[in-house]
Amino acid sequence: MVELLYAAPSLSLPRRVPAADADGKAWYVDVRNLGPGEVILEGVEGFVVHLQPKQVVRIRAAVNTYTVTKP
Repeated sequence: MVELLYAAPSLSLPRRVPAADADGKAWYVDVRNLGPGEVILEGVEGFVVHLQPKQVVRIRAAVNTYTVTKP
């Protein structure tokens, strides 16, 4: 879990999408925005997530880009 507090308005995910681990499980990270403002998470292939204060998302690696799921 990565918690953001007074974060920059825009943050970048790794440009090289992380590979699966040794067991074949996809890389993921849970991100919580503690505020006070919106944070935009940007990745490759036009991936963008607008994260509102108090919102939590799970970002998963998906081959050459990212996807968002509920944690």
